[in-house]
Amino acid sequence: MKRLKAVLFDIDGTLLDSAEFIYRAFAHVLRERKLPPRSRADMAAVMGVSLEECYRVLAGGGDLEAMCREHRAFQRQHLDLPRAFPGAIEVLEELARMGLRMAAVTTRSRISSLTTLERCGLARFMQTVMSAEDTPNLKPHPEPLRKALAVLKVRPAQAVMVGDTEADVQAGRSAGTLTVGAVYGFQGAAVQRCNPDYVIRSIRELPAVLARIGARGAARLP
Repeated sequence: MKRLKAVLFDIDGTLLDSAEFIYRAFAHVLRERKLPPRSRADMAAVMGVSLEECYRVLAGGGDLEAMCREHRAFQRQHLDLPRAFPGAIEVLEELARMGLRMAAVTTRSRISSLTTLERCGLARFMQTVMSAEDTPNLKPHPEPLRKALAVLKVRPAQAVMVGDTEADVQAGRSAGTLTVGAVYGFQGAAVQRCNPDYVIRSIRELPAVLARIGARGAARLP
């Protein structure tokens, strides 16, 4: 690889298939508060931003802080639900062999993020994990990406952000990294609306994409 030195990953919908983990938590909170149910398409559409903002949309207001506490409490009881996407461990092993540094950047809470990454065998590849508690501003703001890059000691122009939501792509672009949209995640092909530099339909495609980026000297596509 020429100039590419690091890969920043979103967690949910990019590294982990956590659809049941997240959808069931939303449904539980809305049901317990006797609020109208929302479809999974509605839930997918808000993915990528802070949990408070998700509930602002899904619940239409109310005690957002309490809803977030209930959401996270439900998830702490169901940490067995997320699964690594097929091929994720092998891909991260390959990226490590390439000499790439890796970090995860998520809007999820630290305890659940670290625990699920560990249970799925992916935590060992991450030099750092930036979670909801680590920066005042969350994706799509670039701050958590910049903080992760500072830990990795890598300039934005030498990094790639990989994620499945528009918030991930926007955060990467604002931070100055290249962006890879994962269309197999929560927002599907809709992530392409914000024009990521590259697109992958399976995490197994990522090493080849990063090799292309390396051959171009970490430059954007023309």
